[in-house]
Amino acid sequence: MNLLNKYHFSMGLILLCLISCQPKSSSEQLFEYAKEQGIEIHPTTRAIVVLSNKGCVSCNKAFLDFSKDFLNQAGVQYILAANGGLLDIRPFLSSKSVSFDKKHIIHKKGLIEKSGVFFLNEEQHIDTLVNIEAKSIHQAAEYIKQRLDALSE
Repeated sequence: MNLLNKYHFSMGLILLCLISCQPKSSSEQLFEYAKEQGIEIHPTTRAIVVLSNKGCVSCNKAFLDFSKDFLNQAGVQYILAANGGLLDIRPFLSSKSVSFDKKHIIHKKGLIEKSGVFFLNEEQHIDTLVNIEAKSIHQAAEYIKQRLDALSE
């Protein structure tokens, strides 16, 4: 192997290591999680609402009630990582836009801590993640409402 070929081989090997050693993006992790759980994220999906028991109970109740308004809206999918013990999840049980995560894998993988919304852009990359927290629930709800209302226009 001549010196030029060794150089190209070495550079290719270094480049391959750099590419393969890069951490996965949040979008890649979300889609990998969905595939592992058998959840199909539709190409037209622009928001993935995660409903959970984790965090503030009253915040989760308010967010769940708020989320019902968008249950059958095109472009919105749900991941239900909540059981019916603390929250009334009945309206979500028969919707085709709801997937279930009974083992809370989405939280175990660190994709989201509590309830919230992943907003996806046209390329289906996460452009915004809104977590529901007690200190900012009103601002978060207003922002989420504006974004979800814009999807129906």
